[in-house]
Amino acid sequence: MTFVRHVLHLRSSGGVLGAENVILELARHSGREGFQVTIGLLHDPRRPTPDLVRVAAERGIGTALLPCRGRLDPRAIVHLRRLVREHHVDILHSHGYKEDVYAVLSCPTTPRIATNHLWKRTSRRLKLYARLDAKVLRLFDHVVAVSEPILQELRAAGIAEDRLRKIVNGVDVSRFDSPEWAQAGPQRRQALGLKPGSPILGMISSLSMEKGHAYVLDALPEILKQYPDARLLIVGAGELRSHLERLVSDLGLDGSVIFTGQRNDIPEFLACIDIFVLASTAEGMPMALLEAMATRKPIVATNVGSVGEAVRIGETGILVAPRDPAHLAAAILSLLGDSDHARELGAAARRLVEKQFSSPIMARAYCQLYDQVLARR
Repeated sequence: MTFVRHVLHLRSSGGVLGAENVILELARHSGREGFQVTIGLLHDPRRPTPDLVRVAAERGIGTALLPCRGRLDPRAIVHLRRLVREHHVDILHSHGYKEDVYAVLSCPTTPRIATNHLWKRTSRRLKLYARLDAKVLRLFDHVVAVSEPILQELRAAGIAEDRLRKIVNGVDVSRFDSPEWAQAGPQRRQALGLKPGSPILGMISSLSMEKGHAYVLDALPEILKQYPDARLLIVGAGELRSHLERLVSDLGLDGSVIFTGQRNDIPEFLACIDIFVLASTAEGMPMALLEAMATRKPIVATNVGSVGEAVRIGETGILVAPRDPAHLAAAILSLLGDSDHARELGAAARRLVEKQFSSPIMARAYCQLYDQVLARR
């Protein structure tokens, strides 16, 4: 296919978490719609090369590092402007507070689209960023919300209705169908020193306040009363790790909780868990949740954001209220005690992801939006 249009995705985070996986999936599938993709990263050159660069290279996706020191670096504006000009970028697609600001300052005439993955408001600083971003987003051609609550927030923030669109996240289900992936579960369990047959709960996310790890830790003692060999895998990195480690010690859970740190082999961890747990107090549409559903894992999740669109009570998983350790424990125990029902939920979850939350569906919706924005220019 001859590419006639070029999309530059702008990101400042170098990890490979939810938003980064959305970008990678868009890059993978946009070519079918005639869009070439480059990922531009605002990156402090004093820090190691971002993991996203390595993962993108492994998948044959072009990247460009934009040197950026501090919150606002005038040189980064110059670098981004030059990149857009030299690569003949047709659409600039930003994915966060900082990225939105640089997109507006650098490219006043280039069509701009922003995706709001979630406005986190767990600190005074983040609340301020959300208020500023709401003003910046009014300068974009289009703003995408990944969930219905985020769409409502954008409306309330004054973004014009004709510039809003909801596009839910999607994952590549084929990643979890290979024979190698099927063998990864036992191998990962052995590497972690886990007993064969012991119940394994998994949480995969950044270690930040809104992800609700503390509520699962509070629920774990009740689970261990019935399943003393149960283990909780906490996969991810973040500012709350030391706090969570202290909480584990205070609750007497040493030996029952494993912190893996940041990992790039998430499919292998999904292969080895029995139940995926999401205890967030705020979400959009979590990519980790959709990946767990694609692996046919039974789900226990809090009913926040658009999680309820994917986790349907009694059909594809169990929903509980946020900040409720007792109900978390009860839901997890119900699945551990009924393996047939757990398998049925997992199978239905996979079917739903294939039908509504696959990455080709997501990419097609974005590319249609790109076409509409370009047609109006």
